[in-house]
Amino acid sequence: MRAASKFEKLGSCIYENSDVVVILWRMMAIKLYHQETDTVEGALDIHLNKDGRIYKINNRPVTRNDLEDASVLSKLKQDAKTENGEGQQ
Repeated sequence: MRAASKFEKLGSCIYENSDVVVILWRMMAIKLYHQETDTVEGALDIHLNKDGRIYKINNRPVTRNDLEDASVLSKLKQDAKTENGEGQQ
């Protein structure tokens, strides 16, 4: 049985006064023989020290707050691009 996988970044969030960056992800595994798709989502917590080096990584389920905060950050990034004239033709 063969399988193919597809990975997606759903968003990210950075919390104020915290050493954590959160990356939301989704992985879809397609079993070609059975034409089935398994989808798994998660949140990857990346803890950084004061020098910007990773000292801990934790994979956990996605929470509602993660999705809301990622949406806010995405909007801020889009607004910043618009202010700088990026993305306009």
